[in-house]
Amino acid sequence: MKISITKLINYFLVPFSLYMYSCDSNDESETPVSQVHNNSEVYNSYNYYQQNQSSVTFFDNTNKLWAHRINKTDDIESALKNFYGVEIDVFYETDEKYFDVRHDGNPTGLSLEEYFESINNPEYHYYWLDFKNLSEGNSMASYTRLYEVLKKFDIMDNVIIEASSPEALGYYADKGIFTSYWIPWISSPSSTSNNMTAAKVQYYLDKYSFSVISADYRMYPFMKNYFPNYNKHTWVKNIDVPGGEEEAIIIAKEIAEDPTVKVILVNTSYNFLME
Repeated sequence: MKISITKLINYFLVPFSLYMYSCDSNDESETPVSQVHNNSEVYNSYNYYQQNQSSVTFFDNTNKLWAHRINKTDDIESALKNFYGVEIDVFYETDEKYFDVRHDGNPTGLSLEEYFESINNPEYHYYWLDFKNLSEGNSMASYTRLYEVLKKFDIMDNVIIEASSPEALGYYADKGIFTSYWIPWISSPSSTSNNMTAAKVQYYLDKYSFSVISADYRMYPFMKNYFPNYNKHTWVKNIDVPGGEEEAIIIAKEIAEDPTVKVILVNTSYNFLME
């Protein structure tokens, strides 16, 4: 069976159903991921979602830079002197019923509660929690524990939860927590893959009304073209940019001009938007 991508988008079919069809496309060329930022033409401007907007705004400040991956308490004070917020990577440990602060590997033993306890006046800052193992299996238990932690430090409105599992993240969104849907990575951009991913993202935005969508800066052209009015978070890491820190700063400054981009994670030691 063959159906046009336009019809698929217009009817917002369930994403799993989308993959049962082959889709018409006038451009099947693929572009290396490294060229995406400088070759936004690969993201065909099918702006089906021009009117789609975030229902709430988590953070809105001209100083959009936050510190990327601040997972050690020794690094917090310096980061918060230069940035409004920090990103923290967490895993929920089901048996022990706590959030372990780490990006990967074995548990560090540093709990999210201990992390916040190490901050002077945590309610004065903002936090992006990259929830690495959020799933439908642990969404209820993890929410219950997180709610307790956030209430303890009076930071319910200062935290946004990012995850790539939309169904599990939807549980948090339905509970009134600020949420960031980490949209799927497109390894080989083409009109077909872009449209398929856009339909999947739109399906979940309609279902759960996430606060923002988020992705690596190389996915920014996709987010801008398909979801121009939806609030966005992104990150620009020096290691991922061919020109290193100098080019990363240029890219971040350019993206920061978009009013729908609310937060940009960077791993520079200083806030170059404040210069």
